Amino acid sequence: MQTRRAMPPWLVDLIDRQENDARLDSIGRTIADAAAPLDEGPLGPALRGEPLGHRAHPMLTDLPIGFFTSAAVVDLIGGKAGRVVARRLIGMGLLSAVPTAMAGAVDYRAAHSDPRIRRVGVVHGLGNVGVMLLYFRSWRSRRRGHHLRGLVWGALGAGAATFTGYLGGHLSYALGANVQEGGATERTPSGEPVVDLTRADGQDLLDVDAAAERLGVSEEDVQAMVDQDVLVPVDGGGFRPDDVEAVRLQGG
Repeated sequence: MQTRRAMPPWLVDLIDRQENDARLDSIGRTIADAAAPLDEGPLGPALRGEPLGHRAHPMLTDLPIGFFTSAAVVDLIGGKAGRVVARRLIGMGLLSAVPTAMAGAVDYRAAHSDPRIRRVGVVHGLGNVGVMLLYFRSWRSRRRGHHLRGLVWGALGAGAATFTGYLGGHLSYALGANVQEGGATERTPSGEPVVDLTRADGQDLLDVDAAAERLGVSEEDVQAMVDQDVLVPVDGGGFRPDDVEAVRLQGG
C-alpha cells in the first residue's frame, strides 16, 4: 500500500496546498465551461475514449512525452547531424499535444465530484500549457538556427513536463481521477485508500495500519491515541475516516 510517509515533506506540503487551495476553483469552472463544446460535440465520444473502453487522455500523453524525450536523446547523442531530427521530433510533440490537451479538458469537465481533483487538475493543465510554450520556443529557436537557445528552452520544457507529469500521476493513481466505476479505490478526504473493513451498517472503516498511514505515525502511536481516547474505534475495531481526519487536522 502506498503511503505519504515515504514522500519528502516538501512534496507532501506542495500537494496538500494544491488540493486545499479554493482559489483554484473559479479557474477550474472556467476550464470546465470552455471544454463543454468539445465534450458535447461530435468529437466528444472519441475524446472521452468511449471506443477504447477507458479514458483516452492518459494513453495520449505517451505521444508528446515520447517525442520530446526522443528529441532530448537525439540532442544528446546525435551531434550536428541530429539537429533537424530533434527539431522535427519537437514539432511532432507539439502537434500530438493538441488532441492530448483536448482529451484532458474533456476529462477535467467530468471530474466534478472531488474538489481536490479539480484543483490539482488546474495546476496540471495550466502547467502543461506552459510546457508547450517552452517547447514551442525551443522549436522556433531551432528553426531560426539558434540551436543552443533551443536546447535551453527544451531543457526547461523537460523540467516543467516532469512536474506536470507527476501531478498527472497523482491525479490518476492517488486521487483516482475519472477511474471507471468499480475500478477506483474508495478514499478518505485526503486521498488515502480506505481499507475494506466494514461495520454491520455498511460503513467503510480504516484499520490500524491505514489510520497510521493517514496520520503519518506508527501503529503504536495509533494504539496510544486509542488508549488516551484521542481516537476512538467503533464496533468492528476500525476507525471512521472522518474521525481520523479530525485527529490529523488537530495535530494528533
